[in-house]
Amino acid sequence: MLRSVHEKLLDYTCEGVLIRARYIRQLDNIHKINLTTKNNAKKLIRDTEKKLKLHHDAVVRQGYSEGLKALLGDILTLFSQYQTHLFNYEIEQRELITRTVAQYFQSPDMQIELTKQLIAASPVDHKLTLNIPKTLQPYLEETLSDQNIELIPHDNTTISVSAGSQILFFDPPLFMQDLKSQFHRPYTEKNQLAFSQDLKTRLIDYIQQFELLESQDENQIQRDLPNED
Repeated sequence: MLRSVHEKLLDYTCEGVLIRARYIRQLDNIHKINLTTKNNAKKLIRDTEKKLKLHHDAVVRQGYSEGLKALLGDILTLFSQYQTHLFNYEIEQRELITRTVAQYFQSPDMQIELTKQLIAASPVDHKLTLNIPKTLQPYLEETLSDQNIELIPHDNTTISVSAGSQILFFDPPLFMQDLKSQFHRPYTEKNQLAFSQDLKTRLIDYIQQFELLESQDENQIQRDLPNED
């Protein structure tokens, strides 16, 4: 009979002594309560550790999210500044190219070469009338003296060759206007909005991944909270 009794009861028993049933039940209940308490304590510790980990992960993700938001602002600011500098530099280079080309066509050597090209492209069976800037007259009078060409100097920069009803001409201002139109819209002006918007969209999508995880963490934490009822 005593072999089936809990070990702690043996401390209060000896062979041949009877123990009341209620004492055995009380000690058995105490033993069950101890086991239940230990199990509940273990479960509470596990749940607490799980919630602490969820909180830690949520804080880490929130930190990443806030950091990426700040980084997004910095990137867009720097990108905007870079685009502004690049745009201004491109405009300066276009203006420099235009001025350089304009100066190139203002040189007597270049104008003489253009005049020769216009004469060469004109019909040879007609007398040529050459309208030139006064600045070219000293250079061309001697060069063209043996040809059937009439020189008419004027005060503007246009060079023209008339042969019957055909007229060939070179107008520097018109040429420069055509040159500027060939640039079309600057690359930075054309691509600035699209590129910055694409960059912003990509970064926001990436940040939202962390925000989604934060929301999932919060929902999980709420589900894991003990019901006070």
